[in-house]
Amino acid sequence: MVVNRSIPINHQVAQKSNIQVLTTPASVNNGSTTLPSQQNRTQRTECALGSSAVNTHFFDGKLPSFASSLNDVSVSQEIENDISRAALVSKESKTEYFHQLDEKVRNYALMKNGAIPTNSVKYLRLIISTHEKYGRITSPSNGNYDSANKLHACDLLYLLFEKIMSEEEPEHMRLMLEQLDEMSTGPCPAGKTTRLFQALVMLRTDLTPTSKPID
Repeated sequence: MVVNRSIPINHQVAQKSNIQVLTTPASVNNGSTTLPSQQNRTQRTECALGSSAVNTHFFDGKLPSFASSLNDVSVSQEIENDISRAALVSKESKTEYFHQLDEKVRNYALMKNGAIPTNSVKYLRLIISTHEKYGRITSPSNGNYDSANKLHACDLLYLLFEKIMSEEEPEHMRLMLEQLDEMSTGPCPAGKTTRLFQALVMLRTDLTPTSKPID
């Protein structure tokens, strides 16, 4: 991917294939009805970004820079600022927060009797262990660093940690686990950052039809 340095590059994403639609929680595929919180998230996302936005691959190669393409400059700037702020959180602090998140996921799994997406915990712990070893080192050996998009999976996971811990909304946890599980189809650094970034954007409540990316 060619990086255009004249615009923000935090949200450039790598192109994938194989489309899966987020219609029911990954642990519920038995014909049960869609949860109200999921309906709200789906409706909100469709309203802001179009019906195709509920695809897990919506951001894959969508635009050179998703955030800078939003018509709502304040939303775009806030996304950029959040990622920049997350980058300033120390390796040690992130490690502590990630272990809190891991514990919260374990408790969530117990509450769900283990019925959570199969690979979600695997990839959560992979991101955590890679962070503990490399932090934000921009090296090819750091599997959390997406050099194509200049994004760190640890920064995005930290922002999800903030969202989950501050709002205590089960839908946030479900969506994060769903996206972590989807990393099994593309566990490369760009695959990790794309999934986590998508979860962050889809959990926003301030995207409106006027925020829709410029085509």
